[in-house]
Amino acid sequence: MNRLTRSIIQLLLAALLLLSINLIHAQEVLPLPGGNQSVAGAPPAPVPYSPFNGGISNHLKPTFRWNQANGATKYVLRLSNLTTGTEQKATITAAACTSACAHTFPDKLVDGNQYAWRVEAVNDSGKTPSAQFTVLIEHPGVPTLMSPINDAKVTSAAVQLIWTSITEASEYVVKMKDTTTGATALKKTVSKSACGGSCVYALKTDEQTAIIDGHDYQWTVTAKNSNGKSKSGKYSFKARFDN
Repeated sequence: MNRLTRSIIQLLLAALLLLSINLIHAQEVLPLPGGNQSVAGAPPAPVPYSPFNGGISNHLKPTFRWNQANGATKYVLRLSNLTTGTEQKATITAAACTSACAHTFPDKLVDGNQYAWRVEAVNDSGKTPSAQFTVLIEHPGVPTLMSPINDAKVTSAAVQLIWTSITEASEYVVKMKDTTTGATALKKTVSKSACGGSCVYALKTDEQTAIIDGHDYQWTVTAKNSNGKSKSGKYSFKARFDN
């Protein structure tokens, strides 16, 4: 092989090496297909704010809210059930928003399930997704009856009913039945604000007339919020004023 031939081969090898380096560099800097690419002219990312990230919603039909993105003509709200793996979406026009945007899905969400939601701002140039927020849908827990304990005896008509407070509850309905006669002895709604670590309801003077010596009673407490209600077990007690 003469000197000229060797020089040509060396030049060709150098050119191939340079081409390979350029191809590798291009693969490193170009975005992958389907990735979160920034498109010129696309609107900025919208900002979701309610339900807040990592929060708990006591509503089975919460309203999702976010701030508008300049230049967006519409928004796509995506809601994923992380418990079941299903997703639903809704398209909201920018014209339907005022200072902020909001949407409520027509179907109730599932109590106890974790959801993730995000919003895409869209125009003719492209779309930009927001950050993803998560929210837990929480039904009220079941209250535990504390006093009178099951099968207790009370020696006075001045009965105090005590049960555990439930964080998610907005109110409680206390019911007492005279099982001797079958009559309702008490039905009372108690606000959550009246409770601390536990809830106490003391029968008022006019309510105490329903507690009759020698009669047996059964009582329950139902915790309620906008999602629904949860009923406690049933406790019984006996009114025995002579003992």
